[in-house]
Amino acid sequence: MKKSILLIGLLMAAMFASAQTLTKSGEAYLYEGDLISEQEMVSMLQLKCPVAYEQYLTGQKLQKIGRGLWIAGIPTTVTGIGMIVGGAIAFYNHYDLAGGLLIGFGAPVLATGISLELANIPLQIVGKHKRNTAYEEYNEKCNQPTDNLSLNLQTTSDGVGLALRF
Repeated sequence: MKKSILLIGLLMAAMFASAQTLTKSGEAYLYEGDLISEQEMVSMLQLKCPVAYEQYLTGQKLQKIGRGLWIAGIPTTVTGIGMIVGGAIAFYNHYDLAGGLLIGFGAPVLATGISLELANIPLQIVGKHKRNTAYEEYNEKCNQPTDNLSLNLQTTSDGVGLALRF
């Protein structure tokens, strides 16, 4: 009787055993229910799951590129606005050639600055999504529960019995 209760207990424990999952709650990461920092999560991905780690790095690179475009776009936009305003002032003071040149060159500079700032937006969104979902990639690709549980009939020299393998 004790053996059968132990056998049923082992079978139930093996059935409900889960893999070590990584989840995200707000801005915090949980590994098997314990709170870990983002740096600890990245270190774990680097060691245990190269696919998820690459996804995290890709997201980080996209965000850095987007941030660089935004940083370059701000002074370019300000310069373009300054050139257009300077050209308008020159026109107002009857310096037609200077005003025309400033406005003529200021408009493309302004357009370039705005384009750089707008190009930043999708890179930031995609990069953040890739970084924030790297833990899901870990759970899907690198953290599969083991399906090595089997309960079979086995014959031995003593007779027939159940064999639980896990």
